[in-house]
Amino acid sequence: SKAGKHKLDAPPPRGGSSASPPVSSVVSSASALPKSAAVTRASAASLHLAVENAYLNWVRNGITATALGMAFVHFRVTTDDAAFSIGGAVLQTMGAAYVFIGAASYVSSAFFLRRELALTGFGVAWYIANAAWPIAMYATGMLCLLDWHPSWLLALLAANAESLPEHWQDRCVRVAGDKARRRADAERKKRAARNKTPARSWGE
Repeated sequence: SKAGKHKLDAPPPRGGSSASPPVSSVVSSASALPKSAAVTRASAASLHLAVENAYLNWVRNGITATALGMAFVHFRVTTDDAAFSIGGAVLQTMGAAYVFIGAASYVSSAFFLRRELALTGFGVAWYIANAAWPIAMYATGMLCLLDWHPSWLLALLAANAESLPEHWQDRCVRVAGDKARRRADAERKKRAARNKTPARSWGE
């Protein structure tokens, strides 16, 4: 009826706060705001925390899968006297995938949400650095686990050996000696193979 229609379209009373404005008026007023006014400091901070938490979940899952894979390897080594565990390798590969995919998702989220995050140049550098150093630490740790110790790491530990604990010093000396011995053996094998190779004449 006309009376009911006028009652529904009637504006809310001025003195009371119990009546809420129509939904259409809220949506229209929000859509009328410029984009710069819609991105507030609080919304950018909350979105930043959400992106950080998602990245931490990726890294946490990667570390958990890697630790479980190491447990599998330790179980096989102690029970079956095996030097390798297929299940452990699969879990460690899954952990590495979690870490690398999480870093890629972290950077891509920052790129696509750079307007909503209100990123500055320092913010972009922060996201890139925060995605790079866990990958570097994880890759270095996995190389050491596989007995492929990076030379720069051994040199850094050797330069600061006096400030390290005693059992760390023993381990560093042992690892550096083993690596130098393997390098010397590899060079010796190369020279032996080179000496065994018959010399070719210019006519051949």
